[in-house]
Amino acid sequence: MKKIWLVIILILSFLSRGNCQTNVYHSFPDSAMWRVDYDVHNPFQFFYYYDSYFHYYVSGDTIINAKTYKKIYRSYLFTTHINVHPLWPVPQSKPPCYLGALRDDPVADKTFFVYEGTNTDSLLFDYNLLPGDTVKGIPGQFYSFPKTVNSVDSVMVDGSYRRRWNLDSCYTIGNYYFLPYIIEGIGSSSGLIDGICDYAMDFTDRYLVCVKNGSTTLFESGYNSEMGCQPIIESLPEPDNELELLAFPNPFSQTTTIQSDVVLKDAVLTIFDAAGNRVRIIESISGQTILIERNNLPCGIYFCQLIQDNCVIAYKKIVVADY
Repeated sequence: MKKIWLVIILILSFLSRGNCQTNVYHSFPDSAMWRVDYDVHNPFQFFYYYDSYFHYYVSGDTIINAKTYKKIYRSYLFTTHINVHPLWPVPQSKPPCYLGALRDDPVADKTFFVYEGTNTDSLLFDYNLLPGDTVKGIPGQFYSFPKTVNSVDSVMVDGSYRRRWNLDSCYTIGNYYFLPYIIEGIGSSSGLIDGICDYAMDFTDRYLVCVKNGSTTLFESGYNSEMGCQPIIESLPEPDNELELLAFPNPFSQTTTIQSDVVLKDAVLTIFDAAGNRVRIIESISGQTILIERNNLPCGIYFCQLIQDNCVIAYKKIVVADY
């Protein structure tokens, strides 16, 4: 009998510990990246079809109304698989841009977003929702198609439990029912600042692919994206005579050294962030080693482009991380 009671106590202790984990507020990461796909398909008389691939990412903080926000950017938006009726303009890929700022509010148990050009909070995620409640704010912005919470549970993310709100299923053009959700500190099944199940409004299905914090993958949705979980950057020219570059350490927190397999003379190294923005140039490089100091680079993925004699000769991916 004592053994039975001991087993029961251990089980209850484990369950209690698991439940406590879900009660801890989980903020969005400081170096977060959300990979998102848009599948646009209007099958009617004046048809249009195309796919868009991009990612959101955090880059620095800002102060709005005396409160601290994370600045949210959208990467280069790559548009492909285009088939549109002649009456419609051909959709174009778009350069990176600033979208707004995100603020976690653990006291209110909510997340807010301030769109670019404004200083007013818009509700992004309300973590107080219960089964039967209607999703408000940005994910539920089209009230003619309300999204209702079906159940609330938790999911393991990076070693801790996050609350998950499972919403009523919705129909997609692929002739199957999609089961949308919201996960605390991760986003929704549609992305970050994206409407959930809004195909009926704009002929667009939105899919979260994955969420990363720096080089660490926090969450994978299971959606099979053609572009995978990698950041979307604007295409760079192919190297003319590709050399092998090694970086050590990589990831790094303070400095890293790039080693070339040939001797360089008056070369130039350009560093791009995950959105394709140029963040640093190192000029007049000679020899076989290049020292890169982190300085003010935020955590994240960067791409190094090496040029010599006006020719691109190599690329190297490096990762900045805090240890």
